[in-house]
Amino acid sequence: MLLENDLENYISERDLDKNHEANYRRSIRFFGDFLAHPATRDDLDEPVVNRWLHFIAQRRKPPTVMGHKRSITAIWNWLYEQHLVRAYDVRRLRRVKIEYPPPQAWTLTQTRILLDAAAVLPGRLRCGLDASQLMTAVVMLGYMSGLRLKDQRLLKPDDLSGTILSVLQNKTGHPHTIDIGVDATAALMPLIEVGGKHMIPVAERTLRTWTERLFAIAEANGFNKRERQGIGTLRKTGATEVARIGGLEAAARFLGHKGGTETARRHYVAPEALGQTPTPPSLVSAR
Repeated sequence: MLLENDLENYISERDLDKNHEANYRRSIRFFGDFLAHPATRDDLDEPVVNRWLHFIAQRRKPPTVMGHKRSITAIWNWLYEQHLVRAYDVRRLRRVKIEYPPPQAWTLTQTRILLDAAAVLPGRLRCGLDASQLMTAVVMLGYMSGLRLKDQRLLKPDDLSGTILSVLQNKTGHPHTIDIGVDATAALMPLIEVGGKHMIPVAERTLRTWTERLFAIAEANGFNKRERQGIGTLRKTGATEVARIGGLEAAARFLGHKGGTETARRHYVAPEALGQTPTPPSLVSAR
């Protein structure tokens, strides 16, 4: 029996979002590509799966390897529950070690340099907006909303009521509401007045082009963009500043997380916002 057929049965029994479905299908397809034939139940064997994970590890980062491992073991578990295959031995499956570097956010000073650069960005778009209007709104929205970039691009004018944004997060399917304040709301008004379907009325490629031009001006004025940082870093910056004021729980709510504070701590909030871990009283001076 082909695993891709088993996967369709698995999906039909589970209330999965489209991203999880796509991830499962991708993993089954990659497993078959590695085997050089469509993957079957007979291929669910620890040594075979381990060789596949090792193969991926030579080409992809550990989080990607872990994602594929979770996908294949989810299907394997489900098939075992149906009494269609034997259970896998967790001790024999390849372990994937993931190291999480400390999140790197921009400081308020750096973010203000970026905002100032947006205000003087020359150029005009076909939709009638000045480039400065577009990128000022993008910087303000990214910092004040804490939304993922895709959620920002999917925003519609009706999602904004006063200063309140109400969205259904694309990645998780969870509803999220955030007050972006009067300044960010005012910055968005010219974009909304364009009358497009989405609040940000330009294509992703166009936005990327203007973002690169924005960074070039900002860097000439002292802005420091590290490798692999993009405009999405504003999500981390906003979360870090919220954590300074209200702690990790407030940052997690700001980010739209529903499962506690660990994701915010591990991936979003810069360590300096968390303060020093308390230490026990001295055994000497406390006497």
